[in-house]
Amino acid sequence: MKLLKNTRKKVVTLAVASALGGVAMMSAPAHAMNVAQDGKGEVLLFPYYTVKNGFDTIFSVVNTSDRTTLFKIRFREAKNSREVRDFNVALSPHDVWTGGVTISGADGALVRTFDKSCTSPILPAGPNGSGQVEFTSIGYDGSDAQFAYDNGGRNLSRVQEGYVEIIEMAWSTIPEAAIPAAGTSIETVTQHVAGVPRSCATFDAAFLDPANLVNGPTGSGVFSTFTAPANVLVGNATLINIASGQAYDATPTAIQAFQNSNTIIFPPGGTGPSLADGEDSLTPAAVTANMLIDGVPQPLPVAPRAPLVATSVDAVSTLLMANSLINEYASGGTETSGARTDAVVTFPTKHHYT
Repeated sequence: MKLLKNTRKKVVTLAVASALGGVAMMSAPAHAMNVAQDGKGEVLLFPYYTVKNGFDTIFSVVNTSDRTTLFKIRFREAKNSREVRDFNVALSPHDVWTGGVTISGADGALVRTFDKSCTSPILPAGPNGSGQVEFTSIGYDGSDAQFAYDNGGRNLSRVQEGYVEIIEMAWSTIPEAAIPAAGTSIETVTQHVAGVPRSCATFDAAFLDPANLVNGPTGSGVFSTFTAPANVLVGNATLINIASGQAYDATPTAIQAFQNSNTIIFPPGGTGPSLADGEDSLTPAAVTANMLIDGVPQPLPVAPRAPLVATSVDAVSTLLMANSLINEYASGGTETSGARTDAVVTFPTKHHYT
């Protein structure tokens, strides 16, 4: 048996950066959008997936709280960050959702899961009791009027590498101990009983009624017991090649306090929620935490000022800006070493600007 090689630090660098240039660093005010230091957040940006050269990409998402949470998972191809597949997931309290991206045919890819957590839409049946769905080129090839051709080529092979964004849509107000054992509430039907949710069909059907999709401080219709997202999601991913015994970690960047005011519940198959649906934050009005403005510590609270950024997308870009990427690398080609380093840099907001 070949041992997996964990080359977490030196062989592959997986970095997330924004589509913009550098910016002066500042400490994040309380309750303002920020990059999580503990890995927990409302947005998880997985820097890379691939099915090329014998690799699969496996990943997990954990709900660390005692409340049901809803999130959108969206796969974007590498060339121009165009969407190739998305669906909604419900995670019951302290639940985990796992899946993987693998090759399909000569040029395609698909996502497969053996997890029983509810999704919308319900994924088609795959081998050995799994659910799976193919990636598609309609987001960039011009075949769908909703998505213009992006001039990057129409080949399906573009779906074989990219990155993953997960955006929490809402968080339940009902703790686990108070979830009813019977009924049609989202919390009840998505809760696992002996490892299987009570009714994923009910969860899926909820997104077909526009009355359920009116977003505000609390949800509407069957989502009325849900409120704005909370910093409860944690994720992990591994690029793995069984044949060669290689494995590389791809830890996501987590963004906290992305949307503190409203639910952002959208049906599957559309463009929302996206990184444009967060707070227009980084606005230090009445901030109750220390902050640097022009390099000078501010008293508490900070007096109201004009927004530091204009939109949610700009806020995310600002958080991820960097003047440079610095890391170890291997340079082979000598008699003693043929080592090489692949650096993967992801631009999660690029498609909002280009």
